Amino acid sequence: MTDSQLYDWQKYALEHWSNRKRGIVQATTGSGKTRFAVHAYKKINPRVCYVVVPRVALLHEWFEEFSLIDVVPSRIGGKYKDE
Repeated sequence: MTDSQLYDWQKYALEHWSNRKRGIVQATTGSGKTRFAVHAYKKINPRVCYVVVPRVALLHEWFEEFSLIDVVPSRIGGKYKDE
């Protein structure tokens, strides 16, 4: 996943976020917030990252997104308790 796969708004937000390492992304459903967050994660490459979601479907989405960038994710919730 490269920065060229991001929408213009995501590139703009990522550039500004990178300068501050903080911020809030408010965007409509399906606009690419998860993809933005994964790119932000890759930029700082933390040892641990917690993602809290309100629905099991989003749990699966995040699990798949992190798997795509060779991160070994684990899940807690939705009948999951990965090691």
